[in-house]
Parts: sequence; structure tokens; C-alpha cells
Amino acid sequence: MAKQLKIHTFGRFQISDGDQDFTDATSNKSKVWSVLKYLIAYYGKPVPADRLADILWSEEEYDDPNKLLRDIIYRLRKTLVTYGGDQQYITFSQGNYMWNPDIDCRIDFLEFDKLLEKASDDALTYDERADLYKSAIDLYKGPFMRDSTIEIWTLNFTNYYRRLFLQAIDDLADLYEAESRLDEVSALYDNAIASEPYEERLYVGRIRGR
Repeated sequence: MAKQLKIHTFGRFQISDGDQDFTDATSNKSKVWSVLKYLIAYYGKPVPADRLADILWSEEEYDDPNKLLRDIIYRLRKTLVTYGGDQQYITFSQGNYMWNPDIDCRIDFLEFDKLLEKASDDALTYDERADLYKSAIDLYKGPFMRDSTIEIWTLNFTNYYRRLFLQAIDDLADLYEAESRLDEVSALYDNAIASEPYEERLYVGRIRGR
């Protein structure tokens, strides 16, 4: 029986089943790495082959980029089967590729979204909302898919999730302040700075707890 995959997109991109790290197998194959990241980022959504080809070779010209893409997908599938068992990880239908949503996996950014949506419910108690915010914040380990090489297409995701993270910090700080838990406000901003050290608003926010 296949194990649940744990997919981390905040900070270093990583896919593992608890025993082995699949992404280690693609680290030296940049095009395979890029396709894998893109399909995960658009989890549950069909991605046109032409769009993937544009992402991979936007500044290069080839006679048949779609053939090259098929070769990349073949290598990706082969790698995933080698490390993860005989499952259909990448599906293809009507000209679109997609990460198979039937694969048992836990993806941090999807969990992050769900936790923040629940935390925004004013009908919940203080403790319930605070716990949900803390769980979401703990998932954020740094900018979205921020590996050594920054890919242009990730920037919208990076900015979007950074905004959500910063807003979650402020919202949780508001809850703490309402309960006069100022020491926790300072600790909250200190920890957030470790994930986003260049965000000036976090340094300003830290003053709130003093």
C-alpha cells in the first residue's frame, strides 16, 4: 500500500513519503524539476501542454517543443514510479497534464488555505481561532517554492502567500492583544521574522508587544 505523500512548497520544495525524498531524484534535472513544481502549484487544475512548453522554453526556440515536453513528462513519470510505486502520478487528457488528485497526498499550501478560511470565522471561540491561526502560521517556512533558482511563474504565488502569511500574523496578534497577551505578540513577530526577515512591517509589529 502506497504511503501518503507530504508535499512542502513553503521554503524548499520537497516531496517525500516519510522514508524517501522524491525531489532528491530530480534535483539535477531542472526541466523535470520545473514541471513537477508547476503541476503541484496548479494542483487539481488541468495544465495545457502548450503552457508548460512556454514555461520551460520561454526564451528558447525548438522545432517541436511539445515533443521535448513529452520526453520531460516521461522522465518525470519514470522517476516517480521508481521512488513512489506503480501509481499514475501525472495524468493526460485532451491536451492537458495534471497531477493526479487521486494520489494520497498532503500539500502544505492547500492546508494553509483551509486553516485560514476556518480561522476567519468570528463565530468560533478565541482559543479555536488562535489555534487555527497558529497551525497555519507553523506551515509557512518561507516564500513559496523558494529554491536556489527563482522561476518567474512562481512570483504570483510567492506574493500571494506572503500577503496571507503577514495578514495571519496581524490577525493573530489582534487576538492576543484583545486578551492582553502582549508577550505572545512579541514572540509571534519574532518567529515570523525568521520566515520573512526582510519584511519591515514585522519589525514594526514586534513593537506592539512591548
